[in-house]
Amino acid sequence: MGIRWKLSSSHYTHSGFSQTVSSSYSGSQPGSIMSPMALITSDLHFTHKPEDAYRFGIFDWLFDQAQKHKVESIYILGDITDAKDKHPASLVNNIVLRFDQLASSTIHVFILKGNHDYVDADLPYFEFLDKWNNVHFYKDPVTVGSYGRFSVLMLPHTNNPYYLWASEEIDKADYVFLHQTVDGSLASNGHALPGMPRNYFKRRGFRGSGIFSGDVHVPQVMGDVTYVGSPYHVHYGDSFVPRVLLLDMDTGETSNLSFPAPQRRTINVNDADEINLASLRAGDYVKVRVWLDRHELVDWERKKREVVERCKMLGLNLGGLELKKKDDSEGASSKATDRAAAGVEPLLAVSPGQVFDRFAEREKVDPYTTDVGKELLQDED
Repeated sequence: MGIRWKLSSSHYTHSGFSQTVSSSYSGSQPGSIMSPMALITSDLHFTHKPEDAYRFGIFDWLFDQAQKHKVESIYILGDITDAKDKHPASLVNNIVLRFDQLASSTIHVFILKGNHDYVDADLPYFEFLDKWNNVHFYKDPVTVGSYGRFSVLMLPHTNNPYYLWASEEIDKADYVFLHQTVDGSLASNGHALPGMPRNYFKRRGFRGSGIFSGDVHVPQVMGDVTYVGSPYHVHYGDSFVPRVLLLDMDTGETSNLSFPAPQRRTINVNDADEINLASLRAGDYVKVRVWLDRHELVDWERKKREVVERCKMLGLNLGGLELKKKDDSEGASSKATDRAAAGVEPLLAVSPGQVFDRFAEREKVDPYTTDVGKELLQDED
């Protein structure tokens, strides 16, 4: 398969010796693709955890959808895995096997580097997948051809898009695929995320048919950018409707496809009987928060057993069980009232994400640590 190289300097260290080579791998160019139909997904976040094993079903499902809709191009817009590095052998081998099976003589798989795909931007973990037939991994910006007449600009994740994209001919692209956050995009917890300007691509003269991005798990349109969204819930507490996009590159029209996967929900109850299948399905994963008054705390052990039994009866996978004290929130409200009565001004109402962003900016926290902090905040929500 053809390989495109860009001149630069890369430093490799292995088994006690190191060397510098004069070129870095950018990703391979696809061969002839005849169908205008494409599947787009993102943020797969594979892990080695048994409770996440269902996510690997996306590969067989994508293959079936490709056959059904005469698709020859499948785009994965970043974040193959949840962790960025140090993956167990079982996870790596599983991922390699699945991509090898998905890519075939009639299906090309295009993978963008996401922010979860690297620690060192020049050495993304799964770059070696580009060596597989009909699998193309992109760590640097590049324009690829599709269907013989469309130009697709691939923009992998970067912490400095304004610099790295300055020379890219965005105005000549028919489609742009990227992994980046646009300012104001909504995260799974409802917080607005900071990012690049919403009209960045319009200002750069983009006149093509569509801009599609990974990174934000919630499907949405923000400015010039359409967020594909994750094909399933990634974190407990997710409530968005997952999807995979079917794109007709002739017309720019998209259709939503649904991969059958369990939900990951966080539910708040007073008693186990409040857990039901009104908004849940057997097989879903749940974290349960049980809210008790102070005088009910003596019943906590019994209520825990009831929640476990209730989830088992309904076929729900219990991923966590937490005691919450009602009077904790009431006490906080009472203290706020006391402060107001004493003439003390309340603190500004800001989200934890906003507080973290301000802290990271003030302390000049590096991008990798900032990403980890945001992920931990999202998991907590």
